[in-house]
Amino acid sequence: MRGLQGKKIVIAGGAAGIGAATAERLTEEGASVVIGDRNLDAAQTTAKRLGEAGGTAIAVEFDLADESSIQALIDTAVTELGGIDGLFNVGADLSPPRTWAGIRTCSTWTWPCGAAPSR
Repeated sequence: MRGLQGKKIVIAGGAAGIGAATAERLTEEGASVVIGDRNLDAAQTTAKRLGEAGGTAIAVEFDLADESSIQALIDTAVTELGGIDGLFNVGADLSPPRTWAGIRTCSTWTWPCGAAPSR
């Protein structure tokens, strides 16, 4: 089954774990993926592995807390793949000293997605 043939998907946080597994499954289904991750070496390793398996995957250094990095990730997908059909975010800003235990209100929920007004 190749239900995503020709689709172009951006994966934020896709170098390892759930993100890499998602990239693998998406490419198995025929999608092309752009893998954004802080760890460029790991993202490149994942992209190479997916390419060797017959998929199309591009690695991009990406930091969810940096707006210009987000724009570069999107620009890469548009330039290299010709557009974006879907976005998958596994990335989170879990920088110390914050922990999930500190999320108690809607206003403190925004920081894992890099949307907090201050750090």
